[in-house]
Amino acid sequence: MNRTLLLPLLVSLCLFSATAASGDERLSYQETSDLINETMRLHTSTYRKESYDYVDVDFCDFAYRVAGTFPAGGGKGYRILYLDMDLSSLDYARCQTGHDYTPFVVLNFKKKFRAIEPGRQLWISSVVINLSDDEAARQLLAAFYNLADLCGARGPL
Repeated sequence: MNRTLLLPLLVSLCLFSATAASGDERLSYQETSDLINETMRLHTSTYRKESYDYVDVDFCDFAYRVAGTFPAGGGKGYRILYLDMDLSSLDYARCQTGHDYTPFVVLNFKKKFRAIEPGRQLWISSVVINLSDDEAARQLLAAFYNLADLCGARGPL
């Protein structure tokens, strides 16, 4: 076989083999968006009596509304709308899961976004999402990492 034909054939074969061997089974954009929506809606924090009645991923812009109660505040309620979270600005190094009185996910962003409560609006760069179990928190953080990757964010190397 001619060497000029053999080299491109070998390179193509190696690239195809590497892609197949890597088993890149990452969820698609739509699957990841659906997973985030489902996880937030179905795994709400019972301790804080939270609900997420609005969860939206529009391209790489994330928004949601949470309603709940402050257990330490005598059951005082809250309702907050978070808008304009740019998933391409997710700061991987400052995101985490944890568990105090409820499992949670902390998302930090390099770009500020809006938090709107009745009577006031704040520009912030981090948010805490409370959940009902630790596995849901890990799954949600992984989904946000995946979506941020799909949006062009640079995760840990």
